[in-house]
Amino acid sequence: ISAVAQGVGYFFGFIAGVFMTIAGYLVTLALNINFALLKSPVVQTGWQIVLNFTNLGFVLAIIVMAFATIFRVQSYAMKKTLWKLIVAALLVNFSLVIAGAFINISDIFSNFFLKQGGIKDPLEWSKAFAAMFRAQALLKVGETIAAQGFVDTATGAINTFGAAGLQAIASVFFIDLFTVLACLTLLATAVMLLIRYVFLGILLLLSPIVWLLWIFPGTQHLWQKWWSQFLRWTFFAPIMLFFISLSLYAMKNQPEAVRQFTQNSAAVANVQLTFGVEVIGEMIIVIGLVMGGLFAANSLGITFAST
Repeated sequence: ISAVAQGVGYFFGFIAGVFMTIAGYLVTLALNINFALLKSPVVQTGWQIVLNFTNLGFVLAIIVMAFATIFRVQSYAMKKTLWKLIVAALLVNFSLVIAGAFINISDIFSNFFLKQGGIKDPLEWSKAFAAMFRAQALLKVGETIAAQGFVDTATGAINTFGAAGLQAIASVFFIDLFTVLACLTLLATAVMLLIRYVFLGILLLLSPIVWLLWIFPGTQHLWQKWWSQFLRWTFFAPIMLFFISLSLYAMKNQPEAVRQFTQNSAAVANVQLTFGVEVIGEMIIVIGLVMGGLFAANSLGITFAST
């Protein structure tokens, strides 16, 4: 029973590991396009088109200010809005550069946290996560199966773990559970990074207009809302990657016994159940850090943007 449970657990762990690797490549893809956001032809071309329309809007703004001065609407009159119009007219041409400066700062921190987690290149992302979430390594069955054959393995396992069959089944459950959670965590990370890319792309396209909206009191709330959303999604990535790098670092520096169970397959000479509470605890902490990092990055991004 124990050997069968181990074999089933290893098989399903392998299948889930394939999906986890695919999810890892999706994260790599999402990171790469986020790092190349400012160079996107859609952003560059779209920003230029919006800028041309915004320049026409400044002409309309001057007309509005003139009528407001004539009819003595103080909040829109020249005395209160002319200096804003001049500043906005100068800065609107650098709106992409200004926004890009914040994104570049975010990318610097993101790359720093990736390197701290041992990822020098985004292409190494899937490999790092595959190593971190090797839940199927809780069961070591491959070496003895190859050496003694499945029948001898099953017999030896039953003799050794005859009373531990239920524990073996439980181990299969935890292996599959951890691997599925790892896949979902990676997919959630990739989805959030793709959402960040879309939101920032749209916000960059609209960046010239927000400088025009800054001029008048009635539209300033839209200016503030743009900056709030922009800062939120800009710094979402480095905050999230901080928690992920912390997870990678924790996995690399886990206790020697746990590292032997989860990383050193050659250390196990016989078929045995290397399944312990400590290993489960490590997996829970790692998954909790990564998944919790997504929620924390979203919450902290909102808090940072509102300050």
